[in-house]
Amino acid sequence: MTGEQARQADLQHGARQAFLAALETGASVAKSARIAGVSRATVYRWAKEDEAFAGEWRDAYETGTDALEDEAARRAVDGVVRQKFYKGEPIYVEGPQGAPVPYLEREYSDTLLMQQLNARRPEKYRTNHKVEHTGGVKITIAPDDAEL
Repeated sequence: MTGEQARQADLQHGARQAFLAALETGASVAKSARIAGVSRATVYRWAKEDEAFAGEWRDAYETGTDALEDEAARRAVDGVVRQKFYKGEPIYVEGPQGAPVPYLEREYSDTLLMQQLNARRPEKYRTNHKVEHTGGVKITIAPDDAEL
């Protein structure tokens, strides 16, 4: 391997590691590729040509999905503290020493909580149901509804 080939291999290895590290945080494939300084097509080509890299990609993707699930659960259960506004202006309340301080409220996400429950217990919390039918359907065509 020439010096230039070795340099290119090192650059590619670094880009692959940067891509996988970003993917582990929950970033999308497109964003992870941008962070790594390569195109989406490049990372898909790497995965197609290198089964070991494809396996690392799957692992990093699962780790990132776990991170996103953990964050969704935190927002659903622990909530997020947000400053409150009225007519576009921040609301202030009297602080401990009489000075105004921003009015904050903890907000929770019922939607994220339901999604977490649905993911863990779909048989109990799913909102869609699968209906299967075996057998035939009889269709009667009559000129007058009264004859049905």
